Amino acid sequence: MGRKNIFQTDPAASEASAPRQAPPRRDMPEAIGRGPVGIMGNDLLSNSIREIDPARIEGSALADRLSIEDEGIAALRDSIRQHGQQVPILVRPTRDRPGHFRIVYGRRRLAALAGLGIKAKAIIRTLDEEEALVAQGQENNLRRNPSFIEKASFAAAMRASGYATEIILAALGIDKTALSKMKSVTDALPYPLIELIGAAPDSGRRKWMDLADLLRADVVADPVAEAEKILSNVVGSDRRLADLTAHFERQRRIGTSAPRLVAGTRRRLSLADGQPVAELRGDAKAVSLKVSKHDHPGFGDWLEAEAETWLRRLHAEWQAAADRS
Repeated sequence: MGRKNIFQTDPAASEASAPRQAPPRRDMPEAIGRGPVGIMGNDLLSNSIREIDPARIEGSALADRLSIEDEGIAALRDSIRQHGQQVPILVRPTRDRPGHFRIVYGRRRLAALAGLGIKAKAIIRTLDEEEALVAQGQENNLRRNPSFIEKASFAAAMRASGYATEIILAALGIDKTALSKMKSVTDALPYPLIELIGAAPDSGRRKWMDLADLLRADVVADPVAEAEKILSNVVGSDRRLADLTAHFERQRRIGTSAPRLVAGTRRRLSLADGQPVAELRGDAKAVSLKVSKHDHPGFGDWLEAEAETWLRRLHAEWQAAADRS
């Protein structure tokens, strides 16, 4: 079943509910507290577009983007300069500043309009905090799709502010499994580190989980300070995420790498279940790997056939890591 459109007024519902006077919401001023969303159509401020000075519009309580200062704002500003504002933003009255409003959605449009110094075309709606969050999240999902980490950070901010899981799920349009995976990432990554990296729009959940796994392994004492050092000259948030993950992975390998073999000694290598699979020999001149075809006939034959391919891959990985060091 699809979610109810909280902005669509049901005439029958409005007529049926009109005789009842709902008490004002405690978190909204009496003048604009009109009961549930189902009777918002009775609000005189609804269904009209006003022109409002951007200076009278406050930012949303919880940010759903890591940054709105990107190249998209410049393009949007140019479009509005040439063609005018085609799509209104949505605002709601503030509770303690008459004549001022709080943005529900349209932050990027508002930033572009403010930069141009022109008034914003806005729809004014009476929404409580939860309704505004759901509208904010749903509209963002329909327009410029937020990245994985932006959604995860928005969910973490809502959770920290005490919003119920159902509200977070509705705002982001996700299920509990997806929310749990987002939480596993934001629990492991300090928010200042996420800000340093940025939205990384082309990087999905898997890449952020890789970074989170490395931080849970305590590969560095101060990941934020380390990131500031590593990323100082790196351009592009997707590149910053990739470079930082590669750096922390190298730190992990350094911290967990086995000691060098003493000349003439051997070391047994095992599978994840502990079963011996090979023998490694090393000295000052060479490293050799021995796999018993008696114990692992199928694997031994496969390794013999694919050894060159895999050695090329390992060498390329080593070379890439060395070049980044």
